[in-house]
Amino acid sequence: MATVRRNTLVVDFSVLPVKPNAADIEKFLRNNLEIEMASIKNLQCHTIRNCTFIEMRDIVAAERVASMHHLKHSMAAGGKKFNIPVYVEDAATNVRIHDLPPGMSNEVVAEHMKAYGKIKSVARELWKKFFPGIPNGVRVVRIELDKHIPSFMRIQGQLTAVSYKSQIPTCRKCGQTAHPKQKCSAAAAQQKKREEETMELPNVASVQQKQEATNSIHSVADNPEPDVTIDISTEQVAERSNKRQQRSNSHPVSSCEFNPPPQKKSTVEARDPADDDDEMETTECVDSDSDSGPDPDRGDVDGWILKFKKRSKRTAKFIAKLK
Repeated sequence: MATVRRNTLVVDFSVLPVKPNAADIEKFLRNNLEIEMASIKNLQCHTIRNCTFIEMRDIVAAERVASMHHLKHSMAAGGKKFNIPVYVEDAATNVRIHDLPPGMSNEVVAEHMKAYGKIKSVARELWKKFFPGIPNGVRVVRIELDKHIPSFMRIQGQLTAVSYKSQIPTCRKCGQTAHPKQKCSAAAAQQKKREEETMELPNVASVQQKQEATNSIHSVADNPEPDVTIDISTEQVAERSNKRQQRSNSHPVSSCEFNPPPQKKSTVEARDPADDDDEMETTECVDSDSDSGPDPDRGDVDGWILKFKKRSKRTAKFIAKLK
């Protein structure tokens, strides 16, 4: 179901202090607008808006009539004459600008207001009652809004109030959304807090992920895994020695395996108890290096290293005594 009026001309009688009757409307349309009845598709008198909608056959005819007769004709009411607006029904909004000086032209107002949308027309509003037919200082701007207009603005240094249907009220001092019974600073702080909370909502998931990662790092730091590069204990050395000895017993020693140094031979005097000639003879005996302990097995590398260390200490002590 269509809700938008198309090719519709609006004859706005709302500027009058009283509603005109059907006879006055017919007279105005025939004598002033000179519209051919054949070009009219529908004609409706709107009770609430106090205007007449004239649906034309095409948009070109409607725009031509509006350009020729907008605010060009008047109707009398209460002994005063009122210029009647004639325009094409569209998406434009009637914006009322208050408190401007009479000497400020409509062109200046239109130039300032074009920052908020496409300007259709600018007109001076007249008193309907008390002082019928006299301009009341309000400018009516028909504009296709591109963005909201604040409730207060300055035009050539003149502070003015702005009002229109579905307007979002704003504060005169700070320009933010109206905050009745609240200081501008408190309202600004509250608005900032709301914006921060709104920005944080989409990041809840990422914050939780970061927290979980941080907890994992702390858990690893508090419970570190055993270090595999720690020093080998004495029991492990003995176990390795036993394994090497078992391998050496089951397999022949290869050329790459450790060969122990040759045993040292020494000559000592030995006396035969049965010999009375005190004849000295030399015999070979094996030095067991009792100070450094018995010789380890051939395949026990760790054992030989330990023996060499002990032998080196014994040699150092012997040299020190000679000195």
